[in-house]
Amino acid sequence: LALGTYNGTIQVAAKGASNTPVTIPVTLVVITPGTPVIGQNAIANGASYALTSRALAPGSIASIFGFNLSDGTVCVPDNCGPNFDSNGKVIPTMSGAQVTFNGIAAPIMSTPSSSQLNVQVPVELAGLASASVQVTVNGQTSAPSPVSLTPFAPGLISIDSSGQGQGAILNDKDANIGVKSLVAPLVSGSPAHPAAAGDVIEIYGTGLGAVTPQTPTGMRPSGLPQTAPVSAT
Repeated sequence: LALGTYNGTIQVAAKGASNTPVTIPVTLVVITPGTPVIGQNAIANGASYALTSRALAPGSIASIFGFNLSDGTVCVPDNCGPNFDSNGKVIPTMSGAQVTFNGIAAPIMSTPSSSQLNVQVPVELAGLASASVQVTVNGQTSAPSPVSLTPFAPGLISIDSSGQGQGAILNDKDANIGVKSLVAPLVSGSPAHPAAAGDVIEIYGTGLGAVTPQTPTGMRPSGLPQTAPVSAT
């Protein structure tokens, strides 16, 4: 097939099934080998993995899924992480990949595989309703992929980075001796550490909105920036 996008359908029939046949729409994209491809509706909140139907918040962490999104080099904490320039700003290239939102370079926080990138949504997009995302690898750039934007898009981080299951929630009760217990039931053979009424816990997430003072995209915050009032239940 020539390069381009093709649309069609697949029909599945099963004898005796009440809903047979089922027709499934399919989009086939034929590309030059090695060209990065962002999956359809495959840009998600980097903590909860909620897809872009829920929109992204500027400044938050997003996960991009697709194919050929990097050179295949895995870079994830604690063994690998972003590099900083002389000004303390994240260098926006990792594993051979670069990501832009409306042409603005987005810091890449980790590259778990060639099919996933975790990036910071540029804070410069504040006030916009949408943006266009592109990934460039080895000089080849993906087709633009649209995302919706919203001031707030909270998502909680899970300990296995899947967006599901046990949350990344710590108990401060032992903080005075440098230990913070994961607030969790029995996990992978580890002892249970339930929180008791009155305990202070720390909940990790992303997408809580703009902060004051505003931290520039890709920079470490100075001091303790505050977001808008947040309630937790």
